[in-house]
Parts: sequence; structure tokens; C-alpha cells
Amino acid sequence: MTAAGRPRAALLLVLLSDDPGLAAAIGAELAPLGVPVGAFRRTASAAEARRLLAHEPGALFVLDDALPGLAGPMLLSTLVAQGVHPARVVYLANRHAVPLELAVRRHGVLYYTGKPPAAGVIAKLLGAALARARAPGRSGAALPPRPG
Repeated sequence: MTAAGRPRAALLLVLLSDDPGLAAAIGAELAPLGVPVGAFRRTASAAEARRLLAHEPGALFVLDDALPGLAGPMLLSTLVAQGVHPARVVYLANRHAVPLELAVRRHGVLYYTGKPPAAGVIAKLLGAALARARAPGRSGAALPPRPG
């Protein structure tokens, strides 16, 4: 069981964003991926994100880089420093910029796109991240080592 009382096999998807439109769009794309609605959590502040992270380090995170109170790259650094494998992070850039993407990729993030994501892009990225997380023998600890 996890700290939240779910069986260990359950996978929690956490959206780190204060954008209700983004939450609705991602929620609409979850069902075809086999992610139950109860497995989706949204947090709208850095403080909430830190509290959730303390209890759910094995979650799959969708990180909006415009979270109030903490810039996306800073929150990404916090996630990685607290043991979240970067392959469990889908990073949504408010404004695409090559230096931002390079900084995100240096943390080892595999899944990066602009915001708002085009229809189907989130499903594709989440599908890849979920498949990686659910693969036999693959947990947060079993994923490839973080770079650096």
C-alpha cells in the first residue's frame, strides 16, 4: 500500500498546474489510456505540490512550467532531487524556448511539449510515460539512471 492507501500497483497521475482548462483537456485524454479518474490529481500551487510529492514520489507528473509560486524548472529540480525519476515527468512549456528545453532535458526529462498541447499530443506523451512506468520490472527505481 502507498501512503495514500492505494495498492502499490496503482499509478497516480499528478497535474502540477493552476490552469483549469489544461486540467480538463488532460482529464479528457485519460480514459483511452486506461487511467481511472480516481488516479488523477491536480494541484495548483508549489506548496500543494511539495506536500503531495512527500507522499507520492512514485507518481507520474505532468508539470506546467507556469505554476504560481515556483517556476517549472525549479519545481522540476525539486522533483528530481526528491527522487522522482525524470522519465515520470511530462513537462509542458508555457513558451517554448531552446534554453528552457535544454535545461529540462539536462534533468533527464523525456517528455516535453509546448502549452497548450495539440490534440492527441498529451495522450501520446502520457501513453509513452505510462507504458514505461507499467512495463514489467519497471518502477521508479528500475528506470534508467538519471543523468549527471
